[in-house]
Amino acid sequence: MYAFPTIPTLENYFLHHGYCIFVYLMINMQIRNT
Repeated sequence: MYAFPTIPTLENYFLHHGYCIFVYLMINMQIRNT
């Protein structure tokens, strides 16, 4: 993906995990719709 800085900031942490959670929810939505 992308390299974290030496000291990961809270902003980068939420940006990265927020995106992962978003993709996870989208996949769950598609599985439930089928």
